[in-house]
Amino acid sequence: MESSGSAGGVQEDPGSILAKIRDIEPYVRENSPFQYDELLLRTLKKRDDLIQNPITIEVLHDLHKIVFQSQERSDFRKHNVQVGDNPCMDHELVPGAINALVKKIGEALEKAETKESFTKKAMIFHLDFLNVHPYSDVNGRSSRLLLSLLFFKSLPTIVIPDRYWLHLLAIYSRLFLELYKSAFN
Repeated sequence: MESSGSAGGVQEDPGSILAKIRDIEPYVRENSPFQYDELLLRTLKKRDDLIQNPITIEVLHDLHKIVFQSQERSDFRKHNVQVGDNPCMDHELVPGAINALVKKIGEALEKAETKESFTKKAMIFHLDFLNVHPYSDVNGRSSRLLLSLLFFKSLPTIVIPDRYWLHLLAIYSRLFLELYKSAFN
């Protein structure tokens, strides 16, 4: 592990993060503030395949299946939708728009020379993906997972040191104790 700079965290291989999650899994209770995100765990298991390959339509569909928690094949929406009062792109234009977007992000990320330019291009891709709104549901969650994947592909993973979690656990314990005392006094 090596320091990652001003963030105060450390760089760590996602595989070792997964191992740590497996170590604490028997001790995590349902609805615990420390309950790990099952979606993240499943994504980390697929991480190597996703990181080593470029972003494609199939990768987008795979991520959507993970978020939608579906065994069925994911596909682009077959009808028009709107977000709030705002109509989204016509459903017939979605496949072409996403194909162009995937090609554009592939080229843009290859040309990104700095972490800052990579981050900007990844975030623009994220916003463009949301504007196309390719699926009938869970576009926001899918796009956030996609953004995380893009960051996994090219940026170091930041892990919060164990002492942070110990401190947070101490705070939760203290708050719980205070609530318990106030309820019975």
